[in-house]
Formats: sequence, C-alpha cells, structure tokens
Amino acid sequence: FQGASFAGDLPWRWVNEDIDGDGDSWMFNYSYYGPGYTGDPIGFYARSPGGQNQLESRTLLPVSGDSIIFYYNSSSSSDSGSFYVKAKQVSDQSDYTTIGTLQFDSHTNMRAAIGLSAYTGDTIKIRIVDDAMENNSSYHRLDDMLLPAYQVSGTGQLVFEEEIIDFGLVQPNTSASITTVLTNMGAVGTTISSVVSDNVVFSAVLDNSALLAETATELTITFSPVDGSAQHGNIIVIHDAPSSPDTLALSGGGMAYINGAVTNNETGQALDSVTVYTGGDTTNTNDAGEYGYYSAPTGLSYIQFTKEGYNNATFTVTLSEGDTAILNVALEPLDINDMYFSGFESGEDQGFSNTLLGVSAYVVADTFFSASGDTILPASGTTMLFFPDSGGYSNNEVVWWESDSIFDIAGAMGGLYFDLDVN
Repeated sequence: FQGASFAGDLPWRWVNEDIDGDGDSWMFNYSYYGPGYTGDPIGFYARSPGGQNQLESRTLLPVSGDSIIFYYNSSSSSDSGSFYVKAKQVSDQSDYTTIGTLQFDSHTNMRAAIGLSAYTGDTIKIRIVDDAMENNSSYHRLDDMLLPAYQVSGTGQLVFEEEIIDFGLVQPNTSASITTVLTNMGAVGTTISSVVSDNVVFSAVLDNSALLAETATELTITFSPVDGSAQHGNIIVIHDAPSSPDTLALSGGGMAYINGAVTNNETGQALDSVTVYTGGDTTNTNDAGEYGYYSAPTGLSYIQFTKEGYNNATFTVTLSEGDTAILNVALEPLDINDMYFSGFESGEDQGFSNTLLGVSAYVVADTFFSASGDTILPASGTTMLFFPDSGGYSNNEVVWWESDSIFDIAGAMGGLYFDLDVN
C-alpha cells in the first residue's frame, strides 16, 4: 500500500470490511512513517482504527515460490494482539482457512512472509484480519504488501466472483435472489451477448453487457422453487472473449413436504384449527381439516397435533431431502365424565343399594332398589350419587358431591354445572 496512486482507495476489486461494526474500517489516506521501508522518507500505509477489520483481495494466481509479504506494527505500546492471514480457492464453498497468525510487538516494525505453495496453480483470494484494540484512537498499521500476480489476460476474460452459488433452503412458491459480480479480467473490452439458465427455477439479470478492460458488472440470480425438491442448474454467459461460454453453477431447495388431514377419532369429522407444531414451525388445519408445510430435511423430526377439547397426538417422522410425507391423524376427544345427581322423593328413597362409597349423609352406588321394587341405574357412566333418608340427613342441609374419579378442571374452558334434586 505504497504511493498516492490509491490514496484513500483500495486496489481494484479489493473489499474493505468493518467486522466489529464501529463505523471504522481500513483507511488508506494516512501519510507518515509507516512500518515498511518505502517512502521519501514518508509514504502512505493502511491503518485499522480500533482493530477488528478485514481486507479481502481480488482473485490471485499463485505460482511456485509465491508468498504474501507485508510489514506491520501497532500504535499501542502494550499491544500483543494478532494479525490473521487467510486464504481460499475461489471455487471452494467452504470458509477461509487461516494460513498464518502474526503477533504484534507494540511499536516494533514486523515483517511477514507467508508461503502460498499449497495454492500453486489455483485461483485464490486472500483475507487479512486483525484483532480488536482497546479503543478507536489506537490502530494497527499495514504497509508494503507484495502479492502473487493478478489474473490479467491479453484478451477479454470473464471471471465470476463465485464459481458456485448455493441458495440453501427456500420455501416453495417464494423466491430468493443473490447478486454476484462478473468481471472482465482481460486487457481489452468484452461484450456479453446472452445470459441464459438451463433450469427454469433459476433466472438471471445482468446490469451491463459491455465491459471495458478490468471493469465489472453485477449479475443477479433468482431462485423460484415450485416444490421442495433439490434443484441444480447453470447460468450460461455467452460473450466475444476466447473463454466463451462461461458457466456459473447453481443449487438450492431440498426441503421435505409433510401433509395430511386431522379428524375426530369418534365421529370421523374433519377438525379445523388444529395446531401442527414441528419443533420449529407451526401451521394449522383448514376448514377441511387439511394441513401441509415444508420442513428442512432434519432426519428424525418431532410433530405434535393439539386442539382444545382433544387429547394431543405426538409423532416422530424421518425426513430426507425432497421427501413428501403424508401423516393423517385422528384426535381423541377428552373424556369428561358427566356429573349428575339422582334424587328420590320421600317414600321412594327407601331401599338398598350396592354401595361403592358411603358416609352418613350420602352414598355413591352403581344400583339402587327402591322400596316399591324399582331398579334404578345411573343415568350415565357407572355410578350415581344419592341421599337416602336412612342416611340421617335433614332436608336443605348443606351437602357436597364426591366422584369416583379425579377430574382436574384447572384451566378448563366453560362452566361446571350441578343439577341437584334434594328433597
């Protein structure tokens, strides 16, 4: 970064990023004594206010014996932070690999030399990232960087910023767009005559079809899936340079689809507004009891169906990329036993019963035989509650109800009603 030729600017196609979001990134307009050896005696160098910033090179073509070389120091007398030098092949979708970690030694001018023999013959990019500093009044300095040759052709030569674009999971019947850069790395201009896709779910729009030497334009690709199947395709660029046609590989999709219907287990009637919870997403059944949603292919997936007044139903389903799974469910209504009271008029409440539970004021029984010989059975369920005179209670005395089972009414909707006939 020596000389005023790019004072205040980066070299062409470099990227300057403010990683820590403090509003300051690498600056190039500072002319003073730098850590390098060029200058007369003062030259330009790069500085990183507060640290935690990143520089990314344009594409490079290392040959055997190439290295990245630069000088660096810190404005802080107590700084022992680090510089990280990272590299990646342009065609590789994985993240950058750290190929060198350099430590600052306060104001001391340091020289870095990191070999690139592992990338000989590849098309690569380099990133330089520095540690954060105590405040933005402190900064790291970078000077006199030497790199492998840029990729420059004597004719027009188009290069995609990325050789492969993966859209990941996109909901069907929606769309997602990614903008990339198409660069003419050649020494002469190039005209693009056609940009086409070989898969209808991918489309592309080019900003500018006429590229002068060492200029770039944006290419926006849109992925519009109609189902969850995995999709692959290519954007094919036809132009008047020797490398025509150039191809950008694309992929996306691969979601799983789950659908079905939910009914009442006793009546077979369709149930609407059933909540279908998938462990991350939620949907509901429609008026016909039907539901459907797309899910990430997460292997074993948890699915739960819930509706007020019904028992929950929970399942696990194995989902793979592009699967369609049909899961029909029948929910069982909650079994709320009817609560009732059978009263007996004076004279008729004499008799005997098969007592299940009794105290002095009432009895719970499954059968009652009246004095007149009638057999009285519960109106519903298996037992009934009554108060025979032989129990020794007085009319209009305060009585209470006791069931043969427990029903928790906490959080229940509606009312709890007793129809008591006590004489």
